[in-house]
Amino acid sequence: MNIFKNVINIFKTDNGADANEMNGYLTNAKSNIKQAYIHLNRFLGSTSGFVPARRHEEFYYVEVRDRLKKIKSYLFDGNALIDYKLKGMNEQPSRLKSIEELKKFVDSSITTIRNDNAELDNGVIKKLQTEMWSEERKLRGFPVPKDKETLINSLEESRKYLIELSMDLENYNLLISSSTL
Repeated sequence: MNIFKNVINIFKTDNGADANEMNGYLTNAKSNIKQAYIHLNRFLGSTSGFVPARRHEEFYYVEVRDRLKKIKSYLFDGNALIDYKLKGMNEQPSRLKSIEELKKFVDSSITTIRNDNAELDNGVIKKLQTEMWSEERKLRGFPVPKDKETLINSLEESRKYLIELSMDLENYNLLISSSTL
């Protein structure tokens, strides 16, 4: 009888370790979502009073602000999804229904901000640096924020946390798939 209890306790310990490890990945993911959200919010808040040149207005509001607001909104939903997973609840009230879906969104957000492949890069940072806030545009009288380097750094920091978030979600998904085998 004691042998069976010992075997059951061994399996419980392994599952408990997996559960702790899964919760660790989710907790790290939640922290990275918060940091990415803070840096995006800092950029959006700092540029709320910025008025681009008339010829760049549509471009700025559609290609930059709206894209970043969408990312910020989905990060909020991702945070709610992770909260529900940490609490062990099955139903999610957000647009995101699974960790896999959140990971896909995060990966696309990373390239939306900046693509590592310079030839394919058409991310927000490159668009701001080349099409709106370049030195050439500044010399020609186009409006450029005084703290443009700080603003670009906020986007880079947000991207850095999104990359860490992606890795945490990937590790979580790998752990889930290995525990179901």
